[in-house]
Amino acid sequence: MKKLGIAAVALIVIALLFFFSGSNEILKEAKAQLEQELTTMQQSGFGVENRVSKEKEDHFILTINDPKKVAAYLTAQGNPASAEDIAPLKGMKVGADVYYVKDVYSALSVDFYPVKLPDDTVKNIDDENDKALIEQIQKMFDAKKILVHVDVAKDLQHFKGYVKDINETIKAEESLHVATKGWTFTGKTEKERIAFMKQKVEKITISDDEGMQMVLSQMDSEHKFTGKTLYDMDADYHIARISLRQQGIFSGIIEEISMKTSDKVTNGLLQSKVQSTVKAFNATVDGEKIEAKTLHWDMGVDNIDITAIEALQEIDPEDNAAFQKVFQQLLEKGILLTINDFSIKEIVNNQKQMGDIALKASLGIDKQANISQLIDNPLLLMGAINADMTLKISDAIFAEIAKDPRAMMLVMMIPPKEEKGQKIYTVIMKNGETTVNGAKF
Repeated sequence: MKKLGIAAVALIVIALLFFFSGSNEILKEAKAQLEQELTTMQQSGFGVENRVSKEKEDHFILTINDPKKVAAYLTAQGNPASAEDIAPLKGMKVGADVYYVKDVYSALSVDFYPVKLPDDTVKNIDDENDKALIEQIQKMFDAKKILVHVDVAKDLQHFKGYVKDINETIKAEESLHVATKGWTFTGKTEKERIAFMKQKVEKITISDDEGMQMVLSQMDSEHKFTGKTLYDMDADYHIARISLRQQGIFSGIIEEISMKTSDKVTNGLLQSKVQSTVKAFNATVDGEKIEAKTLHWDMGVDNIDITAIEALQEIDPEDNAAFQKVFQQLLEKGILLTINDFSIKEIVNNQKQMGDIALKASLGIDKQANISQLIDNPLLLMGAINADMTLKISDAIFAEIAKDPRAMMLVMMIPPKEEKGQKIYTVIMKNGETTVNGAKF
């Protein structure tokens, strides 16, 4: 199923890469652009099969033949990918039905749908259940049950589309039901790549016949490229509710999830920030009920060398020497992780008020650290880390933790500071020395 998920994502990505450049003579230019794009794609690791071209229609099948070239193509179009990401999709086939000037809005309307699973998914399958599963999925493909529709506006810059609603039960050793509803998107392109995109999903449901169910409701997302590189991007996400259940064991609801990310490149170094908030959470596990309000997460990572990140995507995972060399380059830029705020407020355990938890921290690795030495002797990492962390927990939560004999031993060795009904631990790691609340440890 993991490979199928990757294939679905790849299908959507491919659907958004076509036909995005300006034109005045809509029909002629659209057809010419298609020819040019297909030629480029054939030079970029794709194959084109079963081409049927008419005055106002086109049909063809795309195949993924060379993962390395395909990854480079997708990256150039604004969708960073590595050969390792695309490799599981080799041999996958995607059909495309193209209609020119089909309605008032569109210069091009395109339906994309999977035709064949990747080679690695279907080869060397001996298990009868797996064979039956593959047959079911192929029948779904044949009936175009999985389909992405894209309309490109007459200015050949704006686009909109949808993912066809899915309501399918896949029967194997355990039956899995998958349903999606109301998945739509709109966007704009500039300089032959996606510059802005919004998505909405009304509902996604996954369940099985063993009582497991996950329901995601009302998801909105927005992506915007903000700079010259592929990594300069802001994104917003919001999910109204996620409910999870395993019958007789676990149930939980997460409400009003929001997340904002901001990535910016300056002088070849990436700064990434993430802020996330959950309005409320409640769960019941084996009869024990826990609730919380306002979960907040605010963190950032600075000084990420883009050149090194791109090089890591190209390295053979088995080439340890090359990996160490590039990772050393990453360390030399002084990567810094900062947790400005991680907090959970108003925790309630079986109707007992437990209080809050809050954490602030920063962590960096010495620029002079030698990756080869760290791999040979991981204990050296303790001397290479510089960190500053402050943890605050309520008296009630602290008392619950201290019931564990191992935690009690630590509390006796290093007692916490106390302030306004909270227990506080401050941990500092510097130059190979660690202190907890001022005491060497």
